[in-house]
Amino acid sequence: MPFLDLNRPLQAAGMVFLFSGLGVACGGQPPQMMAPPAVPVQTQLLQPGTLEDSSEFIGVLEAEQRVDLRPEVAGRVTQVFVSSGSVVRPGQPILQLRPDQAQAEVAGAQAGAEAARFGRDAAQAQVESAQANIARTRSEVQLAEAEFSRTQQLAVSGALSQRDLDNARTNLEVARAAQTQAEENLRTAQAQLQQANANFNQAQAQINVNQETLGLKQVAAPVAGLLGDMTLRIGDFVNAGQTITTIIQNQELFLRIQVPAVRTSQLRTGLPVELIDPDTGNSLSTGSISFVSPDVNTNLQTVLVKARFPNEAGNLRPRPPGMAKPSR
Repeated sequence: MPFLDLNRPLQAAGMVFLFSGLGVACGGQPPQMMAPPAVPVQTQLLQPGTLEDSSEFIGVLEAEQRVDLRPEVAGRVTQVFVSSGSVVRPGQPILQLRPDQAQAEVAGAQAGAEAARFGRDAAQAQVESAQANIARTRSEVQLAEAEFSRTQQLAVSGALSQRDLDNARTNLEVARAAQTQAEENLRTAQAQLQQANANFNQAQAQINVNQETLGLKQVAAPVAGLLGDMTLRIGDFVNAGQTITTIIQNQELFLRIQVPAVRTSQLRTGLPVELIDPDTGNSLSTGSISFVSPDVNTNLQTVLVKARFPNEAGNLRPRPPGMAKPSR
């Protein structure tokens, strides 16, 4: 339970006079009527001071960040690289799952990609052949057109027969048909090349997927922090999504406190809070309020307050801490 240090100054100054008695000595009176001997007077100046008003609250100590470590694929544990309580860095291996099946899948995907590459190269060669064939047929069409034009002129003049003209016309039609077929073959070859490229890209993507799966067989720390309890041993089987341990970042800890709403006006950021061990009553750490919620819990009539405690040395652990009180 933290004490929130709600300090209010109390100041006063003045003089205190201490007398043992007063009297007046007058001449002519008998000696027995004279005042007693004077007593020394002491004075004391009152100094300004602070009246400390504190309260106790129960809080829950939380880590700055807590990450549950879960493998993304299932597998049997073949190696554990760290132990419980180790300080880990981002990307540091935690454990290894059996990679046999994933390795086989990568090899199969690589073989598929190699076959797709051969298919793509063959389709590319078909496109190039079809393009060369079109160039050849276009030349043949131009030659047949020139021959038909010459034969037609000679047939009109009577130098060549109608049969020669019919043969020239037939040759031109055959050349044009060959050009049309070559253009169709090119379109087919281009479509096959497009499909071969798609197959190759898909095979490459499958390699990436399988390699990623293989990489997931080694479970690594996503963040830096303190490793929690590691109960897994070599030979254990873990499922995808199973929590195997936690990683805690505890350079700073935060105490969540529910303060009665009637004390809201006395809350402010920076107000000191002292963390107390509930068993011994000893001071564990001194922090300060870092957050005061603007909302009131209508059911509890409380306001959420967070107190920040530096923990660079790692002496504190996230747990219900017990009590705290203000430092003096």
